Amino acid sequence: MYRNPDYKFIDFKIFLSYIGLMLLGLYAIYVVEYEPKTTFSFYSEFGKQILFHFISLTIGGLILLLDGKFLMRLSYLIYAFSIFLLISVLIFGETKHGARSWFDFGVFGFQPAEFAKFGTVLAICKYLSKFDVNLSKKRDLLNILLFITTPVFLIFLQPDMGSCLVFSFLIIPLFREGLNKWIPIMLFGLLCLFIITILFSFKYTVLIITFSTLILIFYNKKSVKKSISILILSSLFSFCFQHTFENFLKPHQQTRINVLLGKNISKAERYNLDQSLIGIGSGGFVGKGFLQGTQTKGDYIPEQSTDFIFCAIGEEFGFLGSLITIILFVFFMIRIIIISERQRSKFSRIFGYSFLGIFFSHFSINIGMILGLFPVVGIPLPFVSYGGTALISMTIFLFFFLKLDSYRMEILK
Repeated sequence: MYRNPDYKFIDFKIFLSYIGLMLLGLYAIYVVEYEPKTTFSFYSEFGKQILFHFISLTIGGLILLLDGKFLMRLSYLIYAFSIFLLISVLIFGETKHGARSWFDFGVFGFQPAEFAKFGTVLAICKYLSKFDVNLSKKRDLLNILLFITTPVFLIFLQPDMGSCLVFSFLIIPLFREGLNKWIPIMLFGLLCLFIITILFSFKYTVLIITFSTLILIFYNKKSVKKSISILILSSLFSFCFQHTFENFLKPHQQTRINVLLGKNISKAERYNLDQSLIGIGSGGFVGKGFLQGTQTKGDYIPEQSTDFIFCAIGEEFGFLGSLITIILFVFFMIRIIIISERQRSKFSRIFGYSFLGIFFSHFSINIGMILGLFPVVGIPLPFVSYGGTALISMTIFLFFFLKLDSYRMEILK
């Protein structure tokens, strides 16, 4: 069960970038929370985040000491336990921000959705690493989709739309392992159909689709049956999109999407986005300097230590500091790709690209929603935003990936 890691094979470049992001996060949280004449306390967000990092590093160290092969054999068991936690939180969980997604233990909280990401990735890796599994087979593809959609459905019931979106980025490892290229294209088409439906309503969307279909038939009369099939399916999906948007999404979730699309919104509904853009823009090229951020100190930006933590970096460090931060994130993701591609084990390679998908989803969604390119869905910036569960989850991903990489000279089964 225990095996000392071969530290000379551990990639210290990605580890050092992790340390850099961790320190940047602590700095940003300190800036957001700072008040004159206040003393350090472990009850403050800054103090708690230090404890969270200590716990994360401790868990990471234990992962390096454990036998990675033993953890691989527990993949399905860990996945089953994560599903159990998702079911339990729907019954016994605490409601925060309109979602029953937390276990409240008084001193700290625990969000099972974060653990479910790790469990789902392990299950996918375990299944896809079998020698007779191929994503071109419908049965194997359906099994993988079942692994992913089961936790997504349970998280949707909470509801936590942000975490649901994160799981969609697991298409990255599937695409790397041979997923048909038309599937991502189809998903992109459905996204475009969703946007058109929300902007113009179902009936106008059907008119647009019908007009496009008639043009296609006019220029290619041999594709009549295929064109009509696409028309029917697109209309059905459009109806489902509008019905889901109007009847299943809560008002604040509808507002966030409308803000992104610029549809029928007031200044009050744009407040969060406007304040975040003002904060980042006010930093200029080199920033206002240490503790000089007026938007940050004036508490104009809500949830700034979590969802909008990047605003503090942009205001204090300006465009230059923001660019360096993004470069650090990009370097981290490039190292994930490099490490993944050098693996001899299929399990390790799939885990690496799955980690990339999860990490990239958090990074792109968080930065995107701050800049108004994505709706505000409550996704933290990896290793930077305040919060224990997300930090520990992402640290487990990293250290288990480093553990697998230490075995790269072997063929793991």
